[in-house]
Amino acid sequence: MKSRNKDAAELLTLTTRLIDVLKGEIDMLRQMEPNRMQELQRDKMVLAAAYESAVTRLKGSEDDEDPVDPELRHDLKAATEVFHKALRANERALSAAREASQRLLSHIVAEVERQSGQSAGYIASGAVASLAGGRPTAPLSISVDQSL
Repeated sequence: MKSRNKDAAELLTLTTRLIDVLKGEIDMLRQMEPNRMQELQRDKMVLAAAYESAVTRLKGSEDDEDPVDPELRHDLKAATEVFHKALRANERALSAAREASQRLLSHIVAEVERQSGQSAGYIASGAVASLAGGRPTAPLSISVDQSL
């Protein structure tokens, strides 16, 4: 196989694998399983770096007198179009998950603020004193994992 054909075939393989990873990530987002995405993230980073390298190598050899096989060129073009569609779908899914997480956190914060009411600070016992003169309450402590 000629050098440019070999580079194009490698790029086609990488493109197909990236499409699969992006689709898998979208499925995990839809199934609300962000923890399973960690392994995919590593795969995606490795594949993306290899993809960029393969694109650079193929573009760098454009001046060679070694043309890419027309069928391989057609397959690569089709795969690239699918890849760009998958990228857009992945972007939308990640954005929707990010927005949903932000809305959830906003609701949590609003509820904590509602339940906490106005406070006048801490009293000697460590409880929160109320400006309204009500009974002191224990401080409310929450922790939110913000990773997606």
